Amino acid sequence: MSFLAKQFRIARPTQQLEKVIEFYSKGLGLEIIGEFYNHAGYDGVMIGDKHYPYWLNNSVTFEDPDGWRVVLYCGLYAIK
Repeated sequence: MSFLAKQFRIARPTQQLEKVIEFYSKGLGLEIIGEFYNHAGYDGVMIGDKHYPYWLNNSVTFEDPDGWRVVLYCGLYAIK
């Protein structure tokens, strides 16, 4: 079964990166799909479903007035 899904990603700063990672990975069952260190002074992770890279070929990224990026996705999402 599949359904039309719209997803977005929000990047935000935190002083509790390890706790945020634990919440999304252990609490919600998501996986770390990427990470970066000292990018413009920030360390960070991308968390999602490794087996369904929805962001490839089906998304666009915008930068808001404060410089934070938002990724929008529109397409079919298959339920496993």
